[in-house]
Amino acid sequence: MNELAIHLRKDIKLLTSDSLFVIFMVMLVVTSFIIALTICAAYVQSTTYGSSVVTKASLEASQASALVNYWGTVGSLLTAVFIGASAMAMSAEKESGMGRYTLSHKVRGRAFYLSKLIVVVAMVLIAMFIALAAYLLVFSFMDVPMLDLDRLAASMVFPFLTILVFSSLGLALSTMGSKKGAMVAVAIIVFFTLSVIFPISISMGAVAAMRADPTLTYDNYTEALPLEYQLLIYGNPMVLTYGSNYIMGGTEGSAQLFDTTGGVLLAAGFFAAFTALGLVMFSRERMERSWSERAKRLLARLRRT
Repeated sequence: MNELAIHLRKDIKLLTSDSLFVIFMVMLVVTSFIIALTICAAYVQSTTYGSSVVTKASLEASQASALVNYWGTVGSLLTAVFIGASAMAMSAEKESGMGRYTLSHKVRGRAFYLSKLIVVVAMVLIAMFIALAAYLLVFSFMDVPMLDLDRLAASMVFPFLTILVFSSLGLALSTMGSKKGAMVAVAIIVFFTLSVIFPISISMGAVAAMRADPTLTYDNYTEALPLEYQLLIYGNPMVLTYGSNYIMGGTEGSAQLFDTTGGVLLAAGFFAAFTALGLVMFSRERMERSWSERAKRLLARLRRT
């Protein structure tokens, strides 16, 4: 049997036999239904007590806004949960000694790591479809109109990509320590820090751009966004959280940071970078000497030649 498949079977068995997995699934279902009910109630209230003139366009705009709010709430919660859970993936096995024992049997570290990544991706997909099912069931049961299935599916794209990127970051962080509690704390701190820095970067970047070119407004300030703020904004995975609003057409009154294709490519870049970082950091587990020691020996060898 393929080595990656063997690791996958082991990881899936470990995951499904863990009581925390069952608790997580139950909490996910309950939380998704509660958030969907809250969003549904807010939507009904806005359409009932809002403008006296209701058109098809205004109803669709309200439905799109409700969907964006739903994914914003659910997505933020799932992102925090998955970055913390991913941070335990490697550190838990290292803490118990299982990781070192497995690697002592001449297995490939890359397959060991990618197995964990595939399981995380599968869990993110399951969580997203559970959340979508909760939204559909609540709005259908309450007999509240919804957008068509194409737009419902499209609304999932950037929440899925955001959770996936942060999960890959959490998995990369888990390779840096052997205490799962400490790694979870580090992952949550990283998530919180990125969440706080991002809106500040957006606000300061907009002001800097409009100072550089007074003809610009909040609708088009990205045309003159200084390089340092571009790095702060586009180098932060939180930028992907704006994608749902863009894909649902809610860009009025604010500049669009990226189009759909650009956002997907940006997410792919983050995912590839964090996965590569995790593979490089995990490769240390198979080394008898550290990277620094290897580099020193290589330099000494080059000098002799």
